[in-house]
Amino acid sequence: MALRALALLGLLSAASQAANACWSSQFACRDGRPRCVSWPYRCDGANDCDDGSDEDGCSATMVTLLPNATVTARVGYDEDHGAIAVHLCGSDHCSSVRLWGEASNGTMRYSTSSGCNHRAVECSAEQSFGQYDREFPAGGVVLQIQRRPGELAVWRHGRPDDVAVVPVADSNDSLRVWPHFWSSIMPVQFNETQLTSEHNARNI
Repeated sequence: MALRALALLGLLSAASQAANACWSSQFACRDGRPRCVSWPYRCDGANDCDDGSDEDGCSATMVTLLPNATVTARVGYDEDHGAIAVHLCGSDHCSSVRLWGEASNGTMRYSTSSGCNHRAVECSAEQSFGQYDREFPAGGVVLQIQRRPGELAVWRHGRPDDVAVVPVADSNDSLRVWPHFWSSIMPVQFNETQLTSEHNARNI
């Protein structure tokens, strides 16, 4: 009888654990209400978990990008990140370039957004460019990021012919590079100074 009771308790415990688990495409809310939210809602500027835990740790390291300046960003990209998001923000709004992957000929597939809120979502203008064939290889992706008059330009090191450009306001000077999906930490190194996202990733 005791062995049967222990076996039943084990089954109930396993069922309870399974019920509290989230899919790999979901973020687990800290207080369990709702239990899980889809990763695209992680760090989108809105509290989708009742306790707001989906917006915790969403700050990223910022560097100032002055007019006509260029910086090199070495990004520790992983497929779980979905895309590399490059934002240039001011006090009121942001412009964004999201690098999704590349075509078979090696050119970038990217999208641009402008007139966005401080998390570079809820934008007034969005466009997509290029053909998608595959994600960037996991590991180090080296980007050149340049502030030009009225626009932000992003290209991969050694590929100045393949440039993503988005309009920016003159007041935008805070540069942030972070993952499209906050499923894990994405280290970013600007020039020779190691800067890492402050996000405390929760691996599910």
